[in-house]
Amino acid sequence: LDQDPIERKKTEARLRNAGFAENALIVGATNFSNAKKFITALGIPKVDMILADLGVSSMQIDDPLRGFSFKADAPLDLRMNPSEGLSAAELLTTLNFVQLAEILRDNSDELRADVIAKALIAEKPKTTGRLLLVLRKVIASFSKRIQAEEGEATIRRTFQALRIAVNDEFGALDQLLLDIPQMLNKGGRV
Repeated sequence: LDQDPIERKKTEARLRNAGFAENALIVGATNFSNAKKFITALGIPKVDMILADLGVSSMQIDDPLRGFSFKADAPLDLRMNPSEGLSAAELLTTLNFVQLAEILRDNSDELRADVIAKALIAEKPKTTGRLLLVLRKVIASFSKRIQAEEGEATIRRTFQALRIAVNDEFGALDQLLLDIPQMLNKGGRV
């Protein structure tokens, strides 16, 4: 299962080329939070193994048009599936200061969440480049020691926090974890 339509096609092609035939591999266009519904719809009551890749891939980060990286200016998207949900830029227009600060703290343990949230609420950046400029301006207001120790980490944590929020990554993981006992055969592995 992969919600990312771009990477799902590439992964399926690699697996088919590695010898996985149609009857040995079923590929689903959905988030792993829907795994139980997916296998139930296929008439599979339980499975022997569940392998979940919980990270973002370098292929997603390396594609500047996806908006996952601050290395190139692009629309501030961050969605695993670019046709579903709100982009990060759109999300920033819906959040208030308290909500955004909470996202920064909860999703990336950002120590300066309040200062960053205030700046992002004021600017509402639409591109990765603009987000980077806003963050660099905020970082410049920190002490020299904090700038040296955490400057780039603050940028990475902010991108991470927004990506997790946009894709509801914790909600998806929670749902998968709740469904595992009903999906897994006795003696099965996760």
